[in-house]
Amino acid sequence: MHIKLLELLRSLPENELLQLDKFVATPFFNDSERVKNLYIFIRQFAPTFDTPKLTDESAFQYVFPERNFDAALQHKLQSQLFKLSEAFLAHRQLMRRPFERDLYVLQFYQEALLSRHVESTLQRLDKQLMHKSVPQIQEIRQRLDLEAARAEWLAKTDKRTGDINLEKLNQTLDDWFLINKLAYLNSMLGRQKIVKVRYELTWLSEILQRLENIDYQRIPAIEIYREILFLQLHPGEPVHYHRLKALLEEYTPNFLPEELRQFYIYLENAAKHIFPITSYFQELFTLYQYQSDTGILYENGSLSHAVFQNVVNAALALQAFDWAAQFIQANQQRIIPAAYRADCYVQNLAALHFFQGDFDEAQHLLLQSNPIDIYYKLSQKMLLAKIYFEKRELEVLENFLATFTKFIFDQQTKIAPEKVASYRLFVNFFKKLLRILSISPDSITTFEYQQPQMDASIVQQLLRLQKQVEKAPVFYSKSWLLHCIGAQYSSLDDKV
Repeated sequence: MHIKLLELLRSLPENELLQLDKFVATPFFNDSERVKNLYIFIRQFAPTFDTPKLTDESAFQYVFPERNFDAALQHKLQSQLFKLSEAFLAHRQLMRRPFERDLYVLQFYQEALLSRHVESTLQRLDKQLMHKSVPQIQEIRQRLDLEAARAEWLAKTDKRTGDINLEKLNQTLDDWFLINKLAYLNSMLGRQKIVKVRYELTWLSEILQRLENIDYQRIPAIEIYREILFLQLHPGEPVHYHRLKALLEEYTPNFLPEELRQFYIYLENAAKHIFPITSYFQELFTLYQYQSDTGILYENGSLSHAVFQNVVNAALALQAFDWAAQFIQANQQRIIPAAYRADCYVQNLAALHFFQGDFDEAQHLLLQSNPIDIYYKLSQKMLLAKIYFEKRELEVLENFLATFTKFIFDQQTKIAPEKVASYRLFVNFFKKLLRILSISPDSITTFEYQQPQMDASIVQQLLRLQKQVEKAPVFYSKSWLLHCIGAQYSSLDDKV
């Protein structure tokens, strides 16, 4: 059978399949009885469309009961049905976008020179734009299309007086270009921090100059994108972070939840450059809590696996164990994509047990999973290393860190340099700590019995290492490693 056709049909929920039934059966959209009958045959195998009964031969026999199988004809009918299904998707999207639909109607009225119809449609489209229900970038695009249509109509009916809307059209075009260019520049700068890729940031200097000379307060999205751009170009300057946060609070009613979520991602990524480790996680957790409470965190009720993990990590760093446990259980079925759901759930549940001190259960959960995503593999290895340390399995840990180092080296072409550096800092500082604790049999024994080191030389080395870690940029599990270093020479009474 036609693979792309079956994949398309599988992707449609039952309510949309019912709409497709009507679409295929309507002569205005489909005048072929053969295509309709082919669809009727295939439709009975919904929703999986995966059965030995669904074959080219059986489908052909249903459509042509008196004819021998003709592979070429069968392929032609399947292709026609696939194109008809794509036409349904286009029709469905158009019905969901009344503004674009009215623009097509306006185009007809202009071509037919129906003046009253044109004027009333222009007024209706103006009103639609006043009642925002789409992302602001899309809204400005719609405004651009409308002003272009208005200019075209005024040009057709031009009496050689006035502006014929060209100045407003030009201003709208500038707005549309600027907001899109800012959005893409920010996306590229952000993407470079996640994966190993470098973009040519065209128009960056011109955009920066433009932003210095013009006040765009009338378009909140441009103001916000401007602060995001400055925040990415100057990540250590708090003024841009706090300015962006204030703008999001001020303009929350102006944006849809999905827009706000994208803006908050930039805040989350920037927080580690703005706040010291002592307050970083509190700031991050506050951002996540607000988004969770308001629903901004979710996209159509779903939650990205990466976001899920980041939220849990922030909660655990603050020892908000009850909140983290509730969040994990309440959202495990929301994790997308579904292929990552099991690994994401297991790793975060293992992290919760680890922070609660149940190292055996955390290890048991981790060793059950075999994640497919490179970042999950890295997270799994890091947590296992921490478990071996907490369980005082020094020999196992030393061998494990050696293989972890090689794994990071092997994967460095697949992940962003910033993340490679973060993992390397964790492993290298961890190895230094182990070398200090393994200086002598007495130091090893002291560590294994979870007693503070009393040897002055060892304590001095631990203090020097602690200062090195404190001065290092934020890296994965930095706060945990600092706690472990401090616990080796001080009382363990306050250890969590």
